[in-house]
Formats: sequence, structure tokens, C-alpha cells
Amino acid sequence: MPSRYRTDGSNAVLPRPLVVGERLKLAGDRRWWTVRAVTAHFAALTRQAAFHPAGTNCYTVLDWRNGVRGPCDLIGQGYGDGSYSEAECAEMLARFEAGDIAVSQRNWVPIAFAGSTDAG
Repeated sequence: MPSRYRTDGSNAVLPRPLVVGERLKLAGDRRWWTVRAVTAHFAALTRQAAFHPAGTNCYTVLDWRNGVRGPCDLIGQGYGDGSYSEAECAEMLARFEAGDIAVSQRNWVPIAFAGSTDAG
């Protein structure tokens, strides 16, 4: 099934300077995300998972080159032990940069920001 988004760079988004610990609100989301790791082409964000016990996190990866965000394309779409700590997110983004994994095309959402707060 062909992707509905082009991967030739025509949807690329100018990378926004992000700082680990910064909180972002993405368009269409009611809750805030926290930046956990940043590389040249990707950023990993986490937040409390809806309808799950406190401390259960979910994540999304911003892919500046394709202008989309979403989970990784591994089976189950989770990564590591699911804690999504800064170290685990940095390891995940290193695999994104190496081309070992990518944002799941099935769940792509265009990158759009609604707000941000300072890290701290």
C-alpha cells in the first residue's frame, strides 16, 4: 500500500530548536509532551499514556525530513522497556539516524505545534 505522504523531502519541516525537558503542545492534542532526546533529524517526545496507571508513558517521534510524527515501525510500535527515559530515547533516535528504524507510515501525523514552555 503506497504511503499517502511523500518521502522525497517535499514535506520536510525546518527543524525547530528543541531542548531536552522542554514541553510542547502539538496541534490536535489536548495534553503536553516532554522532549526526551533530540538529534539532527529527529526528536523523541513522551507523555503520560491516556487511561493507563500513573507512570505509564507513551511516545512520539518527530521526523523533520518527512514532516511527520508517530511511533517507530517495530512490531508493536513500542521501544525498549517502555520507560522512555532520556537514555532510552537517545538510543532509539540513534537507531533512527542509522536508518535501522523509521516512523511507522501507518500512523504518520503531520508535524504541527500549538505551544511550548521552557525546559526546567
